[in-house]
Amino acid sequence: MLLTISKDRRILISAALFLIAGCTQHAAVATKVSRVQFYVSDEYGQALDYTVSEFYDTAGKRGEEALFRNTLRADGIRHGVYKYRLVPRKAKAPHASVIQGSIAIRHPEHWLTVEPSGFVRVNGDGNEVIADMDGAYAQDLEGSVLGLPALGGAVWVRLQAFPGSFQTEAAIDKNGRFSFYEVTPGWYVLLLIHDGHVLQAEPLLIPDQPRLRKVAIRYKPAIEGGTKYCPYPCTLDR
Repeated sequence: MLLTISKDRRILISAALFLIAGCTQHAAVATKVSRVQFYVSDEYGQALDYTVSEFYDTAGKRGEEALFRNTLRADGIRHGVYKYRLVPRKAKAPHASVIQGSIAIRHPEHWLTVEPSGFVRVNGDGNEVIADMDGAYAQDLEGSVLGLPALGGAVWVRLQAFPGSFQTEAAIDKNGRFSFYEVTPGWYVLLLIHDGHVLQAEPLLIPDQPRLRKVAIRYKPAIEGGTKYCPYPCTLDR
């Protein structure tokens, strides 16, 4: 059977389809979503076991913490400004070890490395304690920069935890030697600095072994006005 549609009805159908398409497009724009990933570490870059207890939109007070599913990663977070609260998974009554902050979600992916303030840890009983960094884990480090010329001015090295906020610095003597004391095992970036400018950056892993460590890096002069970075890690005795 052949159906005929009047001109007026065709106009109404076209208008309805146009409105539906417009609404669909608007909804797609209004519901942009992102992936959010937290990484929690201590001052020395050691990963800590945390979970997301609160993650809510400051505009609509909409909680999205359920999307993290007891992990530190969530998909489908709608764009907006959020406040978050992270707590250690094994803590009985977290207070000082709680991590709080805010983040604006507007990109397809967001990675956020955070750490608790201070040297607060959760022990095996689930209680918060002040971490003792002077125990068996801390060790001394002796190093040298091979082939370092007389640059003039101030020359020193900085040991920067990665990830993490801990850093310590040491002077370099005329023979290119330097020393760090009571350093916790983990990943670091060793920076060679001259008059406030970074000349060289080297990744460095300090193993979890309680004995004196020695490290050597070879000086690589700047080329064409830029810094030439070594593509290989520092040499470290085993």
